[in-house]
Amino acid sequence: MSRPGLHVSWTKQRTLPSYLGKEAQCTPQKEAELSKKILRVIFKDMRPLSLIEGEAFRDLIEYACPGFKCPSRWWFMKQLEKEYQCVLDDLKGNLKKRSSKITLTTDADAEVLPRRHTLE
Repeated sequence: MSRPGLHVSWTKQRTLPSYLGKEAQCTPQKEAELSKKILRVIFKDMRPLSLIEGEAFRDLIEYACPGFKCPSRWWFMKQLEKEYQCVLDDLKGNLKKRSSKITLTTDADAEVLPRRHTLE
């Protein structure tokens, strides 16, 4: 028996991640984008591959995209090799277009081994 003016609606209870504004899982598209962004950080900022194995890095990624499975350092190494080859090919192509002669300048120190600094 229902009372007049009383309307009951059942809704699913919100989960903690949805309440905090986090997605339940990382979508495959977002995983691919995030992997490319991590690769860019390693490449552009000259970070070591061990970056992706650090606990703080993994915590950051888990916070940013819950459920994200970070590729292995070997995957990143293969991607970096591909990127290196593309950059090298571009450089070679640009050098061929510009001129057949190049000038290299270096600034070399006469002392090869570092000096020993001691207090005597």
